[in-house]
Amino acid sequence: AESVPLNARLRDSLPHTAREMWDELNPWGTASVEIRVERDGEDIDYEAAVEFTDCNADIKAFPMRIYGITGKVVVTRDSISIEGVKCLVNNAPGWITGIIEGDMSSPRILVTGEIRGMPLDQALRNALPEGDRKTWDEYSPRGKVDLTIVVSKEEKSADPPKVTVEAEAKGDASIEYE
Repeated sequence: AESVPLNARLRDSLPHTAREMWDELNPWGTASVEIRVERDGEDIDYEAAVEFTDCNADIKAFPMRIYGITGKVVVTRDSISIEGVKCLVNNAPGWITGIIEGDMSSPRILVTGEIRGMPLDQALRNALPEGDRKTWDEYSPRGKVDLTIVVSKEEKSADPPKVTVEAEAKGDASIEYE
C-alpha cells in the first residue's frame, strides 16, 4: 500500500509491542508499506517493509522534532532493521541505521544516528535536561557540531539501553567560559 497515513487508526491496529514502540517514536506523515505473511501449520511468519516518504517524529528519548524522514525499516517477528533512514533535526541532516533483534520484550539494540552541522542554538539548549542547560549557560557554546549517537543494549539485559554521544566541533564552533 502506498501513502499510508501514520495515524491513530494504524497505531491501534498494531500488536502490543509495536504500539509501545510507536508511542516512543510518535510518528506522523505517510509511508508505503509492503507486508508478506507465511503460514506453516500453527507457525506464522511475517515481514513488513515500511518505506518512509514524508514522515516526522517526536521521539520521547530525544526531545527535538525529527522531520523529513525518508528511508526503509523492515519489521519481522524477531527483528527491526533500520536501513538508510535520512532526516532533518534542527535543519541539520541526519542518518539512522541499526538493528533491534531477539526477544522483543527485551531485545538486543544497536542503532546509530548521525547529525551533521547541528547548530548550537537556543532550540538545542531548550531540548537539554535542566542540569545540562546550566552547564550550557556556563560555557555558552556557539557554532555547529557533528553528532554521533549510539544506542546499544544486550538482549535480555535488565539494564536500560546505553546511549553514547560524540560531538565534533565544526570550523566556527566555540565555547566561552563565564
